[in-house]
Amino acid sequence: MRILGILPLIILVAIAGCGKVQPVKDGGDGEADAPDAGDATGDLPTDGSDVTTDDAPTVCVTDEDCDDGDPCTDDACVDGESCDHSFNTEPCSDGYDCTTGDICDGAGSCTGGTPDDGACGSGELCRPECFSATGCGAAPTSLVVDCPDTVTLPAAASCSISLDGVAGQSACIDCTTGIGPVVLSNDDFEGTGGACGGLGGWSLVTCDNCMESVSSGAPCTPGGRTTTCCSDASTIIANPGSDCFLRSDRDNNCSGDEREWRIERTHDTSGLADIEVCFRIAEDGATNNEGVLLHAEDSTHSEQVFCQMGPIMAGGPAEMEWPYCVVLPAWAQDNPALVLRFIVHSHDGGDILYLDDIVVRGWPDVCTFTRTVAFEEDFDPCPSPTRIADGWNGWSVTTDGAGPTCTNVCTGGTSGGARAADEEWTMIHAVDTSGLDADVRLCFDVGDHRADGGEWIKVSLDTGGWWLDAWEWEDQWGTDDACERVCLNLTDIDRAAARNPGLRIRFNVRSDASDRFVYIDDVVVDGVALCDGTGSLLLDTPSDEGGGSYTIEMENDAGTQMWAEMTCSWDSPPTPVTGSDGTRFMP
Repeated sequence: MRILGILPLIILVAIAGCGKVQPVKDGGDGEADAPDAGDATGDLPTDGSDVTTDDAPTVCVTDEDCDDGDPCTDDACVDGESCDHSFNTEPCSDGYDCTTGDICDGAGSCTGGTPDDGACGSGELCRPECFSATGCGAAPTSLVVDCPDTVTLPAAASCSISLDGVAGQSACIDCTTGIGPVVLSNDDFEGTGGACGGLGGWSLVTCDNCMESVSSGAPCTPGGRTTTCCSDASTIIANPGSDCFLRSDRDNNCSGDEREWRIERTHDTSGLADIEVCFRIAEDGATNNEGVLLHAEDSTHSEQVFCQMGPIMAGGPAEMEWPYCVVLPAWAQDNPALVLRFIVHSHDGGDILYLDDIVVRGWPDVCTFTRTVAFEEDFDPCPSPTRIADGWNGWSVTTDGAGPTCTNVCTGGTSGGARAADEEWTMIHAVDTSGLDADVRLCFDVGDHRADGGEWIKVSLDTGGWWLDAWEWEDQWGTDDACERVCLNLTDIDRAAARNPGLRIRFNVRSDASDRFVYIDDVVVDGVALCDGTGSLLLDTPSDEGGGSYTIEMENDAGTQMWAEMTCSWDSPPTPVTGSDGTRFMP
């Protein structure tokens, strides 16, 4: 509406006739005469003289005559013939008192300036896009996203959003998606009320083809005569302590004379790569006649992918679990009918093997995942003096003796490590896993020198309020001074280990003699971030259902199996209001 100025008066009227511009003749009565009927040119001069413009009416005289009431246009009268309305970038008002610096965008619209929360009432924010009436309103204090646990393709996941009772916020809820690893199965065989559960999704193989031996001619080579497999689940589920295991003991398997049982489960790994099977094994009195084997097969493949015979560690403790993870061969990827089979063999009565915490996972092939280290400690260089004191490198240290000694602890190692000798100490460190969305793992080296039943190590984690046991071991770890690598998936224990700025890890280590040592070294916490779901996952606009409830659909446009997470946030208050939940899209 900005007026540019007054232009000279030019009085012309264009009358369209047969494509020609026709001057208008005044008949002397002040009225313009129409052209004569049948005269295509009207009363044009015949003497070649110019037509005078003094008698033509005007379209506009001044720029004010072209005022369109729009502050984002420059209004001008052009030669008295027409009005021009050019877009500008002048100051304007978006209609909200709480924004400053409103300006025209050069395309005809007035854009709001900087929100000024101070111009709103107490406890209110200036968010015109969210509070259309006045521009001011109170931010919601919570946002909860709820998606179904599983969805079978090609269906979409219908999720709900609860926004603390605040309605009318569809335009202010922003949602994004991420893709993470798929946990195909997770079985710990726990029940309710302290009792053990069943076999989960696993089933006992009922047949007569179990083997008499798992070392027929060579280790990890089942053979000999075939025998009946134990198929009574109630006889293989045991609770020797506070945990539930699957147990193989010839004296207790079924009728008391079956040496072996087998459990199997079929997994659909369609769309997944790098299939991994993790589990824990314990034993009590096992010899090289006992073993745990894992087979993978489909209609064209059959392969033994893991075998552990005899004691996990020579002289190791009874019923202490050791974690293992096995990455399956490439043919197990993108496989709609992958069969996994555990064979657990007890050759002699009282020689017992335990199997627990079986987790099968895969990684969606639409993404590339990279592990990121959140924390690492290699104890190099060691402090001087060599005792690790409270506060060193951020460690909280308590001890009933002189404290951890920093020294080279593993055969062939070149850096330091933490050693316990005739003392018990605890080392705690905080780890910020805010940037890790999934698959957070704690790995470390552990070893001993002449350890017996008086030496042990206990590892635990705190995700926010209490300590959770992650792993423990006592007695010997194998060959003296030869460290073993242990890796624990913390998110399998507690999902809150991911995205946790205050995660804490704790090592509690004990030695009961000055010549018996326990070591830890090379501590690492790492994990993965979800990959961006843009292009693979589609979101619609949240639909306002009233009362602060909204619905939104997440569609798997890639059409492949994945773990999909949706994270939503409300606008941008000083303290972000966000929520997230995920869905496993199943084939």
